[in-house]
Amino acid sequence: MTTIVPIDHVKKFCKLGTIFCCRYLVGRKDSFECAKGLPEIKILLDQRVKNGTIRAVGDNCDGIEKIKSEGSTEQSSQDENLIAIARSILANGPRRVLVDDNYAVGASQAQEMFDVTPDVIFIRDDGWSLGAPEHLAYQAETLWTDKWIGVLLRGKTEPFTMAEYSKFREVVS
Repeated sequence: MTTIVPIDHVKKFCKLGTIFCCRYLVGRKDSFECAKGLPEIKILLDQRVKNGTIRAVGDNCDGIEKIKSEGSTEQSSQDENLIAIARSILANGPRRVLVDDNYAVGASQAQEMFDVTPDVIFIRDDGWSLGAPEHLAYQAETLWTDKWIGVLLRGKTEPFTMAEYSKFREVVS
């Protein structure tokens, strides 16, 4: 059974309209419902996030059923969301790739037209991503310094937070 989700919960926790939108949020004609309490649907949606075949990747609370019955609060899920976004990027590529100091193109264009493969992909707080070859990583990072929340490095399947990336960069520099 699904449960109607109050609009204030949709705005605060489900994050409708963002890359962090809850994967369990189901739209109806005049309301939203939570499918987190439906095991069959939950498994399907979790698998789609793992495979990178769904845009809504958030897992932002304990589920409206549990919140209503236990009064639970929002779980700390930014790391889970970052991992889900990274999986989507691994499956689909970054939104744009920096190919020189002042020019970015789509991932397929970067490879086909410029023979550029990103070594680093920065993930912004709204889920947008920018890849860059190693020699342009600094330029990419400085474009939205205060907006980046994570980084994917070539050959890695798990993202680094910006704090982890900063420490890593200091060690290898």
